[in-house]
Amino acid sequence: MPIYVIHQHFAKKAGLHYDLRIEMEGVLKSWAMRKEPPIDKGVK
Repeated sequence: MPIYVIHQHFAKKAGLHYDLRIEMEGVLKSWAMRKEPPIDKGVK
């Protein structure tokens, strides 16, 4: 089962953003997102 975390933080170069990290089969993937992820089901 995939494990994930969404981390909100401030970085000097990127400013306020969110990191999405997903771990699957021992491999960690990471994406930076400028907008807050939607909390409503079905919203992209």
